[in-house]
Amino acid sequence: MERNVHFDGSQPVVPGRRANAVLLTLSGRLIGKSMNSMALPAAYRLTYADWLRFPDDGRLYEIIDGELHVAPPPSVRHQRISRNLDIILAAHFSQSSRGEIFFAPTGVRLADDHVVEPDLLVLL
Repeated sequence: MERNVHFDGSQPVVPGRRANAVLLTLSGRLIGKSMNSMALPAAYRLTYADWLRFPDDGRLYEIIDGELHVAPPPSVRHQRISRNLDIILAAHFSQSSRGEIFFAPTGVRLADDHVVEPDLLVLL
């Protein structure tokens, strides 16, 4: 798997077309600062440049508020749910002629210290 597809919200993925992104993740994890979490010192915060150097070993590497989160490959159940969401969304987009779906691994840089790889990325 290659991680050479990236979307950072400021650049169009399709030439001449600016896109809004909707991230659909199945992990249930909230992205952003938790009320109970302490911020990492600047010396330990990871960035997009660090994310680009992570190995391509099948695990999910995300940086959330500068902190590294690593997950194993998704389970079969997870893959089925993701596929079913794709089928539903694809049917909707084919009727509305609007929207495009990208699959993991697609890196999304929300900020320099906030890089995620959603299961499905929907561009409207």
